[in-house]
Amino acid sequence: MSFSITATALEQMAAFAPEVLASFRRLLASGAVELLAETSHHSLAALYSPRRVRRAGAPAPRRLPDAGWGATGKVFRNTELIASDAVAAQVAALGLRRAVHRGRRPPVRRAP
Repeated sequence: MSFSITATALEQMAAFAPEVLASFRRLLASGAVELLAETSHHSLAALYSPRRVRRAGAPAPRRLPDAGWGATGKVFRNTELIASDAVAAQVAALGLRRAVHRGRRPPVRRAP
């Protein structure tokens, strides 16, 4: 099982529901779940320019050790599962090697 949590959600949980953060920490410590690297604020910045992505910062779970999570996302999940070659290059530059994205099913081949 995996979780994708934005920085906005983390900030709100820390401010208003610290028990929820504690619950996520216990789940992560169990080894039964993993974190997906997520854009910081569910941002669409990657669609505009790499400079905006760098300015916005690394995906939220890449910063989680600073928040005491003890885990980092290893697979990237972009906003709305948007994928492109430009986004893939930015994700690779962050050191992530996999991504979850929306795709099309390959066409069904029919016998001639």
